[in-house]
Amino acid sequence: MISSVSNPEQIRPLIHWFTQEAENHFTKLRLVVERERFAKGVSKDLKRHVPDGTTKRWEGVWDELPKEVVGYHEGGIQGDLMATYSHIEKILLEELPEHNVVFDLSTAPPLIGLAFCLLANDYAVTAIYIRRHRARKTTLTHYIPGRGLL
Repeated sequence: MISSVSNPEQIRPLIHWFTQEAENHFTKLRLVVERERFAKGVSKDLKRHVPDGTTKRWEGVWDELPKEVVGYHEGGIQGDLMATYSHIEKILLEELPEHNVVFDLSTAPPLIGLAFCLLANDYAVTAIYIRRHRARKTTLTHYIPGRGLL
């Protein structure tokens, strides 16, 4: 799964869902983030967010995009969509030969989320949107290129 978060506070709920509620049992999480937002004081150790009693059977990889490419959504610095697309495309092409890739659109900053959508269409990769509920399990909206929303 290739995902993104806009804020560090979104990491814990994502990891909780990823480890305990995900329908698919993913073996790898690629987290694409704005480097500027996550450069200072943010722990990149995803293991610390895994809920107690959960066995970690997946690999977590951070991919930080520079502000010259993706901008800085919270800081008002404009990014470049096609440069963002190109950087994420390289990540996607690394994973496609060995994995059935899914894009998670749930918490991405706008430019990264838009690049995910374009790549999902161009490479026929499934994209999901996770809607979290406090009292019950999450619900998913799937976008499957060629078939639409499911």
